[in-house]
Amino acid sequence: MYGIIRTSAALAASVAMAAIAPGAAHAQQAAGEWHGTLSIPPGVVLRIGVTISPKADGGYQGVMQSPDQTPALIPLDAVKVEGDALSFAVDAIHASYAARWDAARKAWVGEWRQGKALPLVLTAGKPDARPVITGLDGDWAGTITPAGATIRLVLHVTTDARGTVVSLDSPDQLAFGLPLPTLTREGQKVRFTVNGSRFEGTLSADGRTIDGTWEGPNYKGPLVFTPQAKQAAAPKRPQTPQPPFPYRTEEVTVESAPGVKLAGTLTLPAGKGPFPAVVLITGSGPQDRDETIFGHKPFAVIADRLTRDGIAVLRMDD
Repeated sequence: MYGIIRTSAALAASVAMAAIAPGAAHAQQAAGEWHGTLSIPPGVVLRIGVTISPKADGGYQGVMQSPDQTPALIPLDAVKVEGDALSFAVDAIHASYAARWDAARKAWVGEWRQGKALPLVLTAGKPDARPVITGLDGDWAGTITPAGATIRLVLHVTTDARGTVVSLDSPDQLAFGLPLPTLTREGQKVRFTVNGSRFEGTLSADGRTIDGTWEGPNYKGPLVFTPQAKQAAAPKRPQTPQPPFPYRTEEVTVESAPGVKLAGTLTLPAGKGPFPAVVLITGSGPQDRDETIFGHKPFAVIADRLTRDGIAVLRMDD
């Protein structure tokens, strides 16, 4: 999510829990609606909603929402409730959560993992409704020119019955889907802040431009957003592996440095090992485990081919 979300990449499955106050909880207490907030440095706060329900054949199922990032509901995987412990994975965004019930706080207290570990406390109820921002729905494009470079920025604004979701892309920096819950509109004034930068502009009377100023560490100057035509469907990537796979897949974490864990995916050929193994390592700059770029997932393709050929593969977010 924030990967979703992302500025970042993906997730892991094993979770080391901090000690919390003990408290008795019955498994059925997990069923219902829960909400909390994720605080992501350097200052992004995302609301999280989780709905858990019992399955007819036993066990639990659920969905998650991240209303500051997307109006879509995201299915939960491997929901487990064992006494006072709750855990689930969110395979679609390579994330997981594990917590214990704190009777004093009447909450699930645990860790969210999606590339890094973040505290997440879930209490009963739905997340606060998103505000509704009128007159801005659609895609808005503009450019800034720090140090003579041209950096494109694209705002995505979508409103539905649950409120307005805003995200920001910076295609020239390979940053997409950055949540932008700070965007507000007061009359014709449109404002938002992101990563230490600030934009303030004025929506024209005909609603066709937002003429304003960007103030940031590397650039202070004009920025005009104009409507961007809807993009054609993204190119198909038929080479991207799709489940079901004829091999095993495990989510793992690896100690990289004191206090630093990297998350990744280990694919293991079918059958009994031992197997030859390779580790896929990306180049400079932050990358996810699939080395995703412009919709391509080179490491996922390579790992799939090698694992089908009997070679175990570990690929990591960095």
